Amino acid sequence: MTRIFIAFSVFSIVLIVVLFLNLKFIIALIFAIFLIVFAIQIAIHSYSLAKTRFVLDFEKKRNKYVFDNLSEGGITYDKDFKILSMNKAAQVITSLREEEVLNKVITQELAQNPKLALLVQIIFPSLAPVVIKKSEGSSYPQVVRINFKEPRELYLEVTTTLIFDEIDMGVSGNIAAQMAELLSEMSMNHQVIVITHLPQIAAKAKYHIFVEKKTDTSTTRSVFKYLSNEERIMSIASMLSSENILDTAIDTAKQLLNQS
Repeated sequence: MTRIFIAFSVFSIVLIVVLFLNLKFIIALIFAIFLIVFAIQIAIHSYSLAKTRFVLDFEKKRNKYVFDNLSEGGITYDKDFKILSMNKAAQVITSLREEEVLNKVITQELAQNPKLALLVQIIFPSLAPVVIKKSEGSSYPQVVRINFKEPRELYLEVTTTLIFDEIDMGVSGNIAAQMAELLSEMSMNHQVIVITHLPQIAAKAKYHIFVEKKTDTSTTRSVFKYLSNEERIMSIASMLSSENILDTAIDTAKQLLNQS
């Protein structure tokens, strides 16, 4: 009986040790699998962020290229009148290089600076020698004609409007829908130009413009095209789909446009 008890005890101890070792192995295996899955999720998320960043950078560069090569002068600035960009035509008109005024806050007092006087009067047309207002009220776009004799004879028609460049970055769902409503309400009294990647916001627009860069052997051109109703549907549907536009995306695009 003693031998049987001893044998049983040894067997029990061995079994417990084996089970314990197997349990540790299983726990280690589960932990290793968890780490692998976690690492894969991080890699997928990082790839998604990198891809999004690449697309946004590409869009910004394309928009910058289009803006720079407009035949008409263009100057963008924020609500504090800090210069954000100045295209090539505007640089010729003002005799200023973009880097000379980039991120510079323009105030009316700077009109005393001969080098900046023309730029200041373009941004603040009321300071120009001759001003002819061509728009009514305080709504956008504001259009004025300004004339100069100094430093050279110059006649300009200045149009001021609101531009929202990727205001929807990092926004989705219900917040995007609310933002779309606010922009839509604003457009009732102002001209609003929006560069967006969200179908909820794009669908609220009255007009859609497709911008494309075309390059041949000798020249690069920017092409602007007003989209037809059918093209608007397909454009918004493409925002809702991947490479292949699905029928469900087309139906949703139609619904979004009908609601606007």
